[in-house]
Amino acid sequence: MMKEKLIELASKRGFNQEIVYDLFKDLKERIILFNFYFQALTEDITIPNDSKMLADDLAKIIKEDIGGPINDTLFEDYETFKRQTYRINHIIETINEHFKTEIPKIKVSREYYEKLKVARKTMSYVPLVDSYNNLYYSSLKLPSDKNEHYWEFYKNLFLLGADIAFIEGKIGYRAAFKSTWEISNTLKLYNAKGVLGNKGYGLLLSEIHWLIRAEIGKGWVDLKDALRRAELI
Repeated sequence: MMKEKLIELASKRGFNQEIVYDLFKDLKERIILFNFYFQALTEDITIPNDSKMLADDLAKIIKEDIGGPINDTLFEDYETFKRQTYRINHIIETINEHFKTEIPKIKVSREYYEKLKVARKTMSYVPLVDSYNNLYYSSLKLPSDKNEHYWEFYKNLFLLGADIAFIEGKIGYRAAFKSTWEISNTLKLYNAKGVLGNKGYGLLLSEIHWLIRAEIGKGWVDLKDALRRAELI
């Protein structure tokens, strides 16, 4: 019963349900994380009005200026890549200025474009496409009278930043972020608490952990460490 309830709540919040499924594979060792997810997914959501207005403005840019979801064609033509990347970078600049985060902008040089074009053929996960499209689809729900829709939008916005940082690490052929805490601390994503709340920030860490886990096989101990450092468990 508890499993079904958590999955239902995760679905309503737009949260990755696979994480909840995975928790139940070895529940005894993961009871701490189980309790955290239950508290986080049942926490009331309150988004400040100024953050709602900012989200509405950003959503308008995403819907009208960038023009829909993206796919692999983004990498097939440099001029298209440059034009769309400038628009995405504008969104990143705005969120950094508002929340004092340090999310990296996407490089727009032809050299970087060529590296990205090659890298997408060999990587099992292409964060730039997947995470941007999640942000685009959540932007379609704004403006809204539901706090959940703004929470989802900001979650996807911060995840896009994390994914950009992650893919840059791989393209540069240096070690990508080794832990959930490292990537969050580097990008100052703890400032996301202003819109996601404390537990919502913990769910953001969990999504980032899932990204790292899928790529380099990080265990649940990494997530527990990140949540403990953030004083969430």
